Amino acid sequence: MEITTALIWTLRIVLPIILFCIYFRFQSSKDDQLLLGSSGKNKYPRSKLLAHRKAVPGDEVPKELANVALKSQAEAPELFQGGERSGKGKGGGKKGREPREDRPEKGGKDRDRRPTRDSDKTEKPKRKDKDAENGSVPVETIPAVQLAEVPTELPPSAQGALDLKESEEKMNLESFLNYVAFNKKTQAPTSQVLDLSEASADRANAEAQMVLRGSMGFKRVDVAKDLFAQLDAASVEVFATTFTLMIEACVVARDLKSASDFLMKMEASGHSPNSELLDKVLDLYSNQKAQKDVSKLKEPHDEGVDAEFDMEAMALTRQKLKSDAPIFVPSFGIPPPPPKPKPVEEDEEEGGANDSPSQSRTRLTSAAKPFEPNQWTDAPAEEQKAEVREKKAWSKQGKKGAEEGRKMWKPKEPAAVPVEA
Repeated sequence: MEITTALIWTLRIVLPIILFCIYFRFQSSKDDQLLLGSSGKNKYPRSKLLAHRKAVPGDEVPKELANVALKSQAEAPELFQGGERSGKGKGGGKKGREPREDRPEKGGKDRDRRPTRDSDKTEKPKRKDKDAENGSVPVETIPAVQLAEVPTELPPSAQGALDLKESEEKMNLESFLNYVAFNKKTQAPTSQVLDLSEASADRANAEAQMVLRGSMGFKRVDVAKDLFAQLDAASVEVFATTFTLMIEACVVARDLKSASDFLMKMEASGHSPNSELLDKVLDLYSNQKAQKDVSKLKEPHDEGVDAEFDMEAMALTRQKLKSDAPIFVPSFGIPPPPPKPKPVEEDEEEGGANDSPSQSRTRLTSAAKPFEPNQWTDAPAEEQKAEVREKKAWSKQGKKGAEEGRKMWKPKEPAAVPVEA
């Protein structure tokens, strides 16, 4: 074996092993760096955490944690009872079972003796026994833990927002009540509830929006229609928010026609409704369509009931059958019977007598001419007569030509007379 061959085989075996070791070493160091970097970012020593724990009880509790309290085992022992219920897969469900010998045999008598179950009034004794053996207490018997020093007052920001919301609702309700109180049918048509004489578009729309918000809970579509009529009569521009509240009032009142009308007016004014508003209108449309489909499905059943009553009434008023009664002719489906055939009138040139088909019929013979059906044409009588005359003339000419041909033709004599040998 030569040296070059041995060197080549050595490189083929050793070089892949060296490359694999380098790659494995590089990957392991990279993973360790990532692990140390990710875990050391939020890593705190135990002593530091304990130091903060000792310093916290003496400080003031922040507002976010004001309703949280610490309880010790002496104050609330129920929270520190570590009784584990026997779960599935751990074999704990077989502890409370009775021996197989002490169990009653399955039969109809034992089933009849079983008391009626009422889950709302009676409790299962086996479950109580299992809880007592395991040392756990049912959830119903655990008293509610009273949190210490729970603040009953809200922070100033939340209290202010709540007061502002209540005041806005009160203002909207007052505006709606004033509008309904002063907008009566007996009132003069020139007077208006909204003061639109010197008011700007912003003020008019703000007042209309307050009235519409107050009318949401009462499902009054007429209020939205009257407000739009007043704003339109005073040539006041209606804002997109006002249109939105009008459409929402119609949706709350389940008035699809009015909602679609306001949508068209909103688009005609140059405003585009948002997607949420369109979804509300489409939901109302789908609900009403589903109700109509259900009502249509119920209608055939009602018609069938009415038809049964009609059949019973017809059976009571039906007359008896008679032998001399006229033939029943239905009003649809089967056509009436055809009328009786009338006598056929022959042409004056051919014979002129009015005979029935039975009288003019001849017997069948072997020497009869082949049957030629008459072709039906809508031509007038004069044209039909002319065609008949032409046919007769052509037939006469044909007969004459045939006779002349027979006369002119003579059989030829044989070239030689046969001679007997």
